[in-house]
Amino acid sequence: AVLFLFLAIYVTLTYRNPLLAGLLLGAAFWSRQPTIFALPFFVIMFSDQWLPQSRSGTLIKRIDLKPLLWLAMGVGFFVLLHFTYNYLRFGTPLDAGYYSGGQVSELPAVYPHGPFHISYISRHIPIVFESLPIFTSQAPYISFSWGGMAIWATTPAFFYALFAG
Repeated sequence: AVLFLFLAIYVTLTYRNPLLAGLLLGAAFWSRQPTIFALPFFVIMFSDQWLPQSRSGTLIKRIDLKPLLWLAMGVGFFVLLHFTYNYLRFGTPLDAGYYSGGQVSELPAVYPHGPFHISYISRHIPIVFESLPIFTSQAPYISFSWGGMAIWATTPAFFYALFAG
């Protein structure tokens, strides 16, 4: 997802092509769905194409929808592909993959409000910042908790970024 998102930003800044940027953002979405939240960035970055600087006419008459439609077509292709894939695999266009698998019977005990709920943030914050690998005196010596690990331990670049500059 990061590769496609960076390529989409690069294409937006250098080639100014809404369709290609939309396709790359769509590919990022298909890899990692939350990347779709970057869409407002691309709408703003292409605003010089869909909202010309001309002061003549009302705002609505000045808007050129063509660049926005090209962007939407690029993203929409992968969104439709995503919905089609989920429908063919799970019988619903939405992300039902979280509910399929071996642990479905255990989900209500672990996640009483479903897999995503705001009440889970309080138990995830300590894991994201404090959870370390499990060290033992026997092989394999280092194992990883199924609950997760601190982001600074799994991605040292985040730790180094604290001291950058």
